[in-house]
Amino acid sequence: MDKKVIRGIYLYEFKLGTAAKEADEKINAAFGQGCSTIRTAYRWYQKFRNGDESLEEHEGRGRHSDVDEDKLRDVVEEDP
Repeated sequence: MDKKVIRGIYLYEFKLGTAAKEADEKINAAFGQGCSTIRTAYRWYQKFRNGDESLEEHEGRGRHSDVDEDKLRDVVEEDP
């Protein structure tokens, strides 16, 4: 399941007043276990409560990589 679709469902449930835990349970019941995690649901609900209803991931989520992806791709393609 596309993450952006799941985010849209979180926003929909948030606007209906559904708790994050219940939204997580509904998504997993409808689309299969693991499509949503409670931690992710809580993070998106917090974002919505703060007034940010964008469904895009913000730059900087996760660990920053110092790897030049183009160089890495070249190396892998040279010697698979």
